[in-house]
Amino acid sequence: MTHFYFYIFHIDEYSNALLEDYVRTGEVELTYLLERNDRELLHWQMVAFRDCTLRTRGESKWALFSDIDERLLMTKYPGNILDYLRDVKDEKIAGIQFRQQWIMKTEFMPEKYEGDKTIDEWLPTLRWHNSSTFGPPGHTVKCIIMPEKVFAMWTHRPSMIFPGFHVHELTPKEGIVRHYRDLTMWNWGNTWLKEIVAMGPMSMTDYPARYQTNLTNAVKKRTKYVYENYKPRIEKR
Repeated sequence: MTHFYFYIFHIDEYSNALLEDYVRTGEVELTYLLERNDRELLHWQMVAFRDCTLRTRGESKWALFSDIDERLLMTKYPGNILDYLRDVKDEKIAGIQFRQQWIMKTEFMPEKYEGDKTIDEWLPTLRWHNSSTFGPPGHTVKCIIMPEKVFAMWTHRPSMIFPGFHVHELTPKEGIVRHYRDLTMWNWGNTWLKEIVAMGPMSMTDYPARYQTNLTNAVKKRTKYVYENYKPRIEKR
């Protein structure tokens, strides 16, 4: 990844400080979705998907549409995601599609940063391991697309592709999405968990060790810098 676009419809000041620091270092652009009349989450998502498709067209050859609680990984493919994209030679491919595995996130994370111990205890890739089987083909997938070939994106796949192009579906042996799914948020556990469990047996899985150390150290470095220097804004009355 070289650049990130975040679309925000609700966020508190403390959490926003972290995103603003990524803006400071030039890695992130923030778009705050503010209207006189609020709307449901799904409708905010549609605005973000459409805007990001247009914004990345002409800027990036590939664009990933993903949530911040998801981790895309190559599995038995001998390389990383960038290696795989560079190997795509078929000009008719407009994107690649990853099937999903849900990792059960059973607790709310701490609201405040309290040093490295917070990261060691609560970094999702370290804390949660109880995992579902892979969703069937096409079920809640996530995509990396070529914006110039896709007219509009939906949550899980392109909703409109320019004529003559298609999305290539990866098998779990090639790549997956590890979705650290919060069971309590929006009542997800009560609504969807039975369907997920019915797909196949649960198992204990780990985030790949070859990535974990660098990820942990990067999170510690960023949170330490942001929150050890954090000063709440004082509202004028």
